[in-house]
Amino acid sequence: MLVSAERFRILENGYRVSEALYESEEDLTKLASQLVVRDFAVNPLLYPVNPSCEILLKTKDPSSGSILEADCALRK
Repeated sequence: MLVSAERFRILENGYRVSEALYESEEDLTKLASQLVVRDFAVNPLLYPVNPSCEILLKTKDPSSGSILEADCALRK
């Protein structure tokens, strides 16, 4: 179950700046279809992503109730 997603813009000096926070179910569902987990985005031919944008995705584990975080990238 998706809880929230925060979009960051990566500056030239490497710092991250928060651009948007998504919390509504509709926004999260639409955004989830455009995400690739950062660990899987190593091959630009299979997973072309936007290098200047990062997404911190938070999900809730239904069995334990804990919040899990994943670093994601936006597909091009």
